[in-house]
Amino acid sequence: MTATRPLAKARNDDRGSPQADFRPDIQGLRAVAVLLVALCHAGVSHLSGGYVGVDVFFVISGFLITGWILRHSERAGHVPLLSFYAARARRILPAAALTLVATTIASFYLLNLVRAQTVFHDSLWAAFFAANIHFASVGTNYFASSAPPSPLQHYWTLAVEEQFYLVWPALVMLILPWPTRRGRERRRRSGTAFVTRGGMRRLTIVLGLCVVASLIWSIHDTAVDPTGAYFSTLTRAFELGIGGLIAVTATQLARIPKALRALMTWLGLAGVIVAAITFSSGTAFPGFAALLPVLSAACIIIGGLGAPAIGGASLLLGRQPLRFIGDVSYSFYLWHWPVLIIAAQHEGRTLSAVTNLLLLAGAFALSVVTYVLYERPIHRGQAFSRPWAGLSLWPVSIAAVVLTAMLGLSSIQQELTSAAATASTSTTTSTTDPGQPTGSTVPRVDPYIQAVANAVTPAVSNTPVPPAVFVQMENLGVRDYHQCITPVGSNTSSPLCVLGATHASRTVVIFGDSHAQMWLGALNYFGLRNNWKVVPVIKEGCVALLWSAQPNAPGPGDVLGAGSLRAGRTAACTAWRSWAMRQLARIHPEAIVVGSAYAWGATVPEPLLGYDESGVENEVRGLDNMAPRVILLEDTPYWKDLDNPVTCLQTPGIKVGSCTLGGTSVLVGLYAQVDKVVEAAGAKVVPTVQWFCTATTCPSVIDGTLVYRDTEHIAASYATYLEGPLAGALNHDLDEGFGGRT
Repeated sequence: MTATRPLAKARNDDRGSPQADFRPDIQGLRAVAVLLVALCHAGVSHLSGGYVGVDVFFVISGFLITGWILRHSERAGHVPLLSFYAARARRILPAAALTLVATTIASFYLLNLVRAQTVFHDSLWAAFFAANIHFASVGTNYFASSAPPSPLQHYWTLAVEEQFYLVWPALVMLILPWPTRRGRERRRRSGTAFVTRGGMRRLTIVLGLCVVASLIWSIHDTAVDPTGAYFSTLTRAFELGIGGLIAVTATQLARIPKALRALMTWLGLAGVIVAAITFSSGTAFPGFAALLPVLSAACIIIGGLGAPAIGGASLLLGRQPLRFIGDVSYSFYLWHWPVLIIAAQHEGRTLSAVTNLLLLAGAFALSVVTYVLYERPIHRGQAFSRPWAGLSLWPVSIAAVVLTAMLGLSSIQQELTSAAATASTSTTTSTTDPGQPTGSTVPRVDPYIQAVANAVTPAVSNTPVPPAVFVQMENLGVRDYHQCITPVGSNTSSPLCVLGATHASRTVVIFGDSHAQMWLGALNYFGLRNNWKVVPVIKEGCVALLWSAQPNAPGPGDVLGAGSLRAGRTAACTAWRSWAMRQLARIHPEAIVVGSAYAWGATVPEPLLGYDESGVENEVRGLDNMAPRVILLEDTPYWKDLDNPVTCLQTPGIKVGSCTLGGTSVLVGLYAQVDKVVEAAGAKVVPTVQWFCTATTCPSVIDGTLVYRDTEHIAASYATYLEGPLAGALNHDLDEGFGGRT
């Protein structure tokens, strides 16, 4: 987006819309921004904060769009909405629609059916510029999600900008006083400006208040709901608004001495680079942290206002090849992410930085071709130069994406339906049908353990992934009961739900973190079957059992990095635990079932075998005082962060035996140690690991059922599969005393 000076004489730029004097330094700044984003996504070391390039784009957009509105309003005597949205359509829609269609088609041919189906759904949200709402609602964590990212996830930034474009011109139209048609003619004859100083002051005040309100909300929401805040238009509005403020006050800002403006440009460029180097996926963002790249970008834009400042950063930014990269930056941004993501998912592994750089080179070449042969002709051509012709690009582009997605979804649904029918009539892989156990006792010979053993035999491990597994991937966490859970963030309480037999006289509380949440479907089944009221008291990210009596002592998860056990010691978790203890005292349940992350990797160093057990023992004894019976569910095995079983199973041509977890002997030894401590404290343990692993191996598909949804949580399909044995084990411990083990 080339830069302009508000109310200046306009000319046509490379984007096909009237703009004021061309700003090569902003073209260079756009190049820096897109390169930071692309290199960050490619996994280049020391650029973990390269995502701040998006924030730089937002500031530039706010500046350019506000300047466009003011200039064209001054000429017309009103805000020319039709011309504005036509210009936006010529600039954004052709490349966006082309990338969406190409990505969905590539996903169909290069990814498995389940991933392709997800991409098609994502493309529909992106076509209507609501991708940010979609990805926030499905809980996509931009940095840390262990589920494969969508090749269209980067469209959230376009959604934010388009939502801003929808509101901002109308707000300007309401704030600024506009003369009647007769008044406009009178002002034209007299040379009087349509946009008065008083109107500009009101616009500045309103925009300033919006910026402050958005910044305050961004800081708050980043602490409360990090994922939602990252994608939210409301938390990003201050970034676009700061760019708008520069455009509104450009005349005053241009009076800053040249030497100071030149210094500001270098300080701004340095600030953007520092943010890209020092920020990481662990940085709370946007919030306070976003101010560094945003204000840095603002300094660069302000530094280029007015008379040229000798010695400014434009000496670097305004030269080739940065200017050319800035020209193609929009296309490059659109292409680079799907190229990286589809390649990685097709290979079924995380690609090296070198490989990703080669992919980026290919994406850049594709961007150049797109820009020269497709984007620029539409921008500068006469075919869509009239407002109504430009506006026609909206329905045409949306229709192209919707048609592609619907045809693809129809084809995929037919194949999945056929696969599910085939799977339902085929024989199971186990020699013993697990079935659903009946009665109130655990069966002596556990067919579920036998199913695990069968899953690692050569006869099964050398077979392709069963079609039913791909069907199950469509609903990895369908029974997570989010309405009953306190989410990650600063929330310290949540509504209490009642599951199971809601009118039963006996109550069992499910206490813990997401590792308790993943069992709720099976626990609800237990309550219905055995007449127990089931009440979840769960907060995501807050472990139920701390591993040391010392609040700041490291636990196994802190050392291994498999999950963040430190999260269990945040201020929000401490406050939530206090609230939870009050709820337990008020409910006074007959039993408490604990599900907690152990946060261990699959391969644990020997020194960790001697970790401090006092924290676990104290926690269990404390819960034992809250209820007559306390039962701990053994935690699920942990996969390595770069060894996601779902991603592995989605690799074309993969065999189920290639997606297994080893090192189980060490895992079993550690779990046995925890079991001993817990039982010594007066509680019982349901040894769930036996339903996941043999003595040496943990398969990812058992009896034709998908076991995991990510590196540490079980899939909804397997939680349903284990409803019977889990209910039997709990009923055995609760109704028949504490004797016996499954």
